[in-house]
Amino acid sequence: MTMKTKTIGLALFLFTILCFTVLGQNLSDFRVRLNETGNTQTISVIAYTGTAKDITIPAQINDVPVRIIERGAFQSLTSLTRVTLPFGVTTIESGAFNGCSALVSLSIPATVTSISTDTFSGCSSLTTIEVDPRNQQYMGFQGVLFDKAGITLLYYPSGKIGDYSVPDSVKNVAPGAFIDADKLSLESYNEITQRFGSAAFGVPSGQSPDAPSNSVSSATATGVASSVSARRSQGPVLPGRSKLVYYVSAQGNDANNGLSEAAPFRTLSKAIEATATGPVRTITVIGRVEGGFILTNINGELLITGKPDATETEKASIEVSSGLVLQVNGFTKLRLEHIEITGGTIGGIRVDNGAFLTLGTGARVSGNVGANGGGVNIHGQNTTLVMEGNATITGNIANAGGGVFIWESGMLVMKNIATITGNRVIQGVNEYGRGGGVFMQDAYFIMQDSTEVSGNRTFASGGGLFALRSNITMRDGAVIKDNSSVVAAGGAYLYKGALTMEGNAEISGNSAATNGGGVELSSIEDDNGSTVLLRESARIANNYAAMRGGGLFIGKNNRVVLQDDAEISGNQAQNGGGVREEQGARLILDTTASIRNNTASLYPDISTIN
Repeated sequence: MTMKTKTIGLALFLFTILCFTVLGQNLSDFRVRLNETGNTQTISVIAYTGTAKDITIPAQINDVPVRIIERGAFQSLTSLTRVTLPFGVTTIESGAFNGCSALVSLSIPATVTSISTDTFSGCSSLTTIEVDPRNQQYMGFQGVLFDKAGITLLYYPSGKIGDYSVPDSVKNVAPGAFIDADKLSLESYNEITQRFGSAAFGVPSGQSPDAPSNSVSSATATGVASSVSARRSQGPVLPGRSKLVYYVSAQGNDANNGLSEAAPFRTLSKAIEATATGPVRTITVIGRVEGGFILTNINGELLITGKPDATETEKASIEVSSGLVLQVNGFTKLRLEHIEITGGTIGGIRVDNGAFLTLGTGARVSGNVGANGGGVNIHGQNTTLVMEGNATITGNIANAGGGVFIWESGMLVMKNIATITGNRVIQGVNEYGRGGGVFMQDAYFIMQDSTEVSGNRTFASGGGLFALRSNITMRDGAVIKDNSSVVAAGGAYLYKGALTMEGNAEISGNSAATNGGGVELSSIEDDNGSTVLLRESARIANNYAAMRGGGLFIGKNNRVVLQDDAEISGNQAQNGGGVREEQGARLILDTTASIRNNTASLYPDISTIN
């Protein structure tokens, strides 16, 4: 039999397109190819042209099943964070997600039988590959991809940080399975190399990977020891990456070569200048150094880190007495670890125009003051902040977005127990004056892996989160808790946005002086109100509003759906202890969801305003 292929004109799918729109994603965003074998038709996805950050690929288009994700279909979509493949897909071709640097997780269905070895090349934020347990070819364990028997480790996601022990049951590691694992700890790197050989890191048999060693000709013995210690937080240096580290200390001298702890530079600007003309991509800061600089279009990814085992006097910080501590522009990719950003009087960090900033293990943004975004201001399409490890944004003050301000298609991703906590929005001249923890406008926010927005406070609305025309996803135990508002929406405020809570996500313990102790959905005069979906045991619980809607205040033309054991419980208010909904709002519960054990002191627990 012969197979014929042709590209489908998407105009032919007008009816389907109109009926398939999810959080701004629709079928017109997918470029596809129609394959015909005899009387059988299937579809291959060949490209994606939309702007959604969290994509669910349709199982069918115009009643034709999707079977193949073609080579490079999602290549270089640097703002894409999550992809769910539909049941029915069988093949993921070479480089399908190549260069998706913000991709955090990928869900593989039971039907997939073929995954190319370089599917995830350049996915530097990927931490989780999920596999349907019914799949007969593959399995996922701790986010790592294995064959079904668990005998062969096929791919280790490059966004995973620190230690990793290959299970004892594993007998083989596929060549290059760890080729992108540049955040792996040195101890784990050595263990894997000894057990499975250098081919696991993409190095031909008989050759040695370019790992940290005790022989760096341009560094002193002391410098080498510190270099190896610093690399423990960054992982092994893989082929083509430098072994060298530049050091910066207030006791240093910019006339030094900066290549050892004994001969450090004095200023970060000198170290950054040096990275622009050589192979060094790591800067280790010892003690306090002066900030106030701009990073623009830095070639390759730059790591600025403190010593993970630093003494009290060695603890790293970048500080200013006035102004902005740090600005990251253009195509720069910067990672901060074991370091504090503090002292800013017009904000801590500004991330602009397509830059990608990662706050990793031990990174802390604290004690900064700004108009928009006391801690971090994220601005522009394809501009991203990722917080992971125990990264923290805390104790910052602003007129809007005490911790973080995100606008104009910027994106914030929190994972691996990162926190935004103890930030404040104060009364000021700024017209927004909202979002104690996070302020969002036309932006995207993903929380997962037990991350927290907690203990933040605002004098207006949205103690934890204030969102205008924005999309928020909470999953895997993420929580918005113990935030407060002097006006409304102790936990989260939404205007024409979307909130999805799943996987035991929770909004709890928040308080508001008027309405919406947990969540308030602003009243809308047209049909474009907010949509909230709670599923997979998500909860809005134990919140308090002094007036209406202890758990949830649903304004006109908004829609809330509870399913899969989701619940609204233990909340308190005068009117609508659990839910207060205006006329024209929609509250939909499936048979497993519940609204229970809430308290309304004056009026019904669930009430409607006429």
